[in-house]
Amino acid sequence: MKTLILNHYAPLFFLATALLASCEVDDDTPSAPTGEELVDVGGYQLYVRSSGSGSPAIVLITGLAGTTDDWKVMEEDFAEVATVINYDREGLGRSDWNNRPKDSETIAEELHALLKKKNIEPPYLLAAHSLGGIHARVFTSLYPDEVAGLLLVDPTPENLIDSLLAPYPPDVQEAIREGARQEQEEALMQLPEGGLKEEVKAIETWYGQARALTFTTSAPVAVISSMKAATAEEQASVTVARTLRDELLEQMCSGPRKHYTTQAGHFVQKEQPALVMEAVSWVLANAQ
Repeated sequence: MKTLILNHYAPLFFLATALLASCEVDDDTPSAPTGEELVDVGGYQLYVRSSGSGSPAIVLITGLAGTTDDWKVMEEDFAEVATVINYDREGLGRSDWNNRPKDSETIAEELHALLKKKNIEPPYLLAAHSLGGIHARVFTSLYPDEVAGLLLVDPTPENLIDSLLAPYPPDVQEAIREGARQEQEEALMQLPEGGLKEEVKAIETWYGQARALTFTTSAPVAVISSMKAATAEEQASVTVARTLRDELLEQMCSGPRKHYTTQAGHFVQKEQPALVMEAVSWVLANAQ
């Protein structure tokens, strides 16, 4: 079990390190698309790409320390049915680092300010990947009348670790948690100051904010769960995660809801874009 818990956190830290390396050396940078700009949102600028036309606008939200590249593969398909907004959060990708708080509420407010500055009228379809699902849910809780629907792509359940540890005695649970904290501290030492490091530090804050959410939306919500697992331990984790997502759908959505599963990996939008497009089409069809 200790290996399973550490394996849950480790990819997040390794991803952050890999993202740092990709910022330093990028030998395969795509040509700049049309509709890209830096938008001032109150003393600092956010990088944003926009394309397509039509409402509700599809707003793309990345996971931990993610950039616009995480959703780039879907932009052209989404632009065929609606306006598409893909952006880098403060301190990530090509956006300015302004040393702002990295809690989910601040992130949601920043996105809202960007949409207003861009004159993108609500309602919005929020398409969020991984831990970005928490930001999308917080956004919905803050601006419920401005959300037409949500698509959560392999969202990270805030209670996954607690659920996996629940069968074990308290002393074993604490030992595993301490191991995870040490892994986090070691990973953080490898990262320079900036948005990437602050997001890694904010993970537990995001989980806490997600646990505190009590809203219910009548907007359609679709979830895609990756069921890909190479070992029995990983299979246990993805199975528990799927159950937690079912519970989340039941709790947060009083309207149409749908749960897709796939054998694609965590970045479903890159490995199985047709499924993600199907899910977005379902949300659009059910949006009021």
